[in-house]
Amino acid sequence: MNTYTYEQITEATKQIVADELARAEREADEATARHLRGYAAGAWLLWQTVTRNEVSDTVRRADSKAFRKLLGLPD
Repeated sequence: MNTYTYEQITEATKQIVADELARAEREADEATARHLRGYAAGAWLLWQTVTRNEVSDTVRRADSKAFRKLLGLPD
């Protein structure tokens, strides 16, 4: 079993979110686009479960803000 760092998980999640949102933008079918945006949001929610020793860490807060901006969620 592989072990990944917080940074590796965050980078992979950012890539998934960005890729799925880009695919949703290009999608002509609204139902499919909604599904792709939901997949991106799901990746972000899963990232939220990644445990970190310092929950109030400024890096984690900055990462969360980046995801919220990508997903178009309010601060």
